[in-house]
Amino acid sequence: MEIITTLTVLLVAASAVLLLFNKLDHPAIPAYIIAGLLIGSFIETDSIIELAQLGIAFLIFIFGLKFDPDRLYKEIGTTSNTTLAQILVVGLISYTAAILLGFNSLESTVFAVAGALSSSLVGLQLGADEIQLELLHGRLSESIHMIQDFIGLFILAVIFASTIENAVYAAGLTVLLLGSALIIRNYFFDILAESVDYESELMMLSGLTMLVGFIAVADVLGLPMVIGSFAAGLTAAKFPHNMELLDTLGSIKDFFAAIFFVSLGALVTFPTAQGLTAALVLIAVTNVITPLLTYKILQLQDYDERTALLTGLTLDQVSEIALILAITAFLTELISPSLFQAIIFSSVATMIISSYTKRYEERIYQIIRPEKREVTPLTVKNHVIIAGYHIQGKRILEKLEEEGVKVVVIDNDPEKIDELKEEGIEAVYGDVMDQEAWREANYTESKLIISTVPSRKVSEHLLELEKPQDKIVRASDPWEASQHMENGAMHVIVPDIASSELLIDHIEGILQNENYKEDLRRESLLEIRKYLNS
Repeated sequence: MEIITTLTVLLVAASAVLLLFNKLDHPAIPAYIIAGLLIGSFIETDSIIELAQLGIAFLIFIFGLKFDPDRLYKEIGTTSNTTLAQILVVGLISYTAAILLGFNSLESTVFAVAGALSSSLVGLQLGADEIQLELLHGRLSESIHMIQDFIGLFILAVIFASTIENAVYAAGLTVLLLGSALIIRNYFFDILAESVDYESELMMLSGLTMLVGFIAVADVLGLPMVIGSFAAGLTAAKFPHNMELLDTLGSIKDFFAAIFFVSLGALVTFPTAQGLTAALVLIAVTNVITPLLTYKILQLQDYDERTALLTGLTLDQVSEIALILAITAFLTELISPSLFQAIIFSSVATMIISSYTKRYEERIYQIIRPEKREVTPLTVKNHVIIAGYHIQGKRILEKLEEEGVKVVVIDNDPEKIDELKEEGIEAVYGDVMDQEAWREANYTESKLIISTVPSRKVSEHLLELEKPQDKIVRASDPWEASQHMENGAMHVIVPDIASSELLIDHIEGILQNENYKEDLRRESLLEIRKYLNS
């Protein structure tokens, strides 16, 4: 009965604060945490901890559903080096700071884990759009979080082992559990989906059965619950089954997200002097050192400044794995209340700060970015600039080359730029949000800009360029496309309305007939308005 009362108070507070934050146009995560802060003194700590652990377990399951080994494999060459360097440097700084603050070696290790690992639940939720749109910094961020979570799960399995033999045994069981989940994913979940005839309700029940089953197995093996949760998510992390599960579990996921963040806020109490100092150190490490270090490491690997910084800014929060670690250690009296409160306090602070650094990431980039570099514009003139060299960009390039049109490609993936230059194609390495890239591409002498980048910010930025007059940009929906047309776009690529083949036809018409431009703009406006009216 007590847990029901606690849950009721929690959800009422969350709804009230979230309503206010929505009206003020503020992020949801701070709203949930502030709701928890308001009700914390009215709820028993034991109940809050149970709810927080329950929320984390389900959200880790959802994260496991989104795991894609193929996507991880594409970026792991860069991100494994970045992740390991960041964890080692930040972990060492955090451990040293904890020792200096008077914590023992185990407490300092827990503190170092809290400093070194970032929250995939927060970071990937805030960057969901960039990940879905396959933007480079979204892909890098997703890969770094995945690697961190794997490392975090193994740390969670072995950190409290009394001997080296027990630690090796626990690590082996973790490998066995995760390996079993991957085997089910690759060979058996398709059979399970067929057996239930792909019915969404039965698929959801199958996924939840996996969750309960793997948590039970983890408990029998003596492993933390979240390892079982993640393994359960892995079993169904295969397209299209995971998409079906994510769709049907969407409302449940929002429910558990609210439980987790409100519970986290409710756990906060003002720490002691030692705890407050430790919390401030952890906040500085997480919100300043980790993003800047990641930024510098990615720059050293030839990524542009904006991609490097936006990736780093997705890592500026304390990990939920560190929270599980702190809660477990606190309940078993392995760490002091002072350290526990420091980690809870810093988790709340960094998750709130992260919500706003995401919102204002472009402003932060403009402040932090180095001075503008000197560039020498390419000598090419009367050319077409393609911004973004992905599948659509490649097809457009092929068509333009067939027509004998001079082309310059701008992209922020160094491997793609090297590939283009090897083929003898003019290419500029840089971010399309930076003026230097456009100057190097000699944009004022070009006759057409085509952007395939699925970002509203990018489209708006290109339309602000004074030259050339003719621009084709991309929009995520017809409403956004309508605004781009009003701001001067000749045509807007909207996946819901037109196919890539039709875009190729339009480009051919533009190149062969000067009068085609006005006709295309008029037809695009009519088509978008017709779509919106329908």
